[in-house]
Amino acid sequence: MTDEEYEQHLKEKEARDSNPYNKERYYVTNAELLEELVKWRDSNKEEEEKVLSAGGEINYTERVISEKLGFMFMELAKKITNHSSFRNYPLEVKQDMCSYAYEKMITGLPNYNFNYTNAFAYLS
Repeated sequence: MTDEEYEQHLKEKEARDSNPYNKERYYVTNAELLEELVKWRDSNKEEEEKVLSAGGEINYTERVISEKLGFMFMELAKKITNHSSFRNYPLEVKQDMCSYAYEKMITGLPNYNFNYTNAFAYLS
């Protein structure tokens, strides 16, 4: 494959991946998830710096979870409940499992260490 063909392939792949309705696309990529987590971490940065300089503690509930990050959490939970281990579970049980997974992902956000870049493994 020549350099031009490779560049064309990358452009086509980027166009495919940017389309949210494309079924070939991964449901959540590690890079996108990490990007959204960084946005979440920095969403209330100025206020948190003021609180820390005054000797207080950070209130993580003031940080904003974007719609995209929430959608990623939902997709992760849905994919996990579609695993073959849960094939014969009733729909109500799967929905309860998804709700519990959302809660755990959201409450676990403050514990994520941003020195690591594998956010997908941490949350799933």
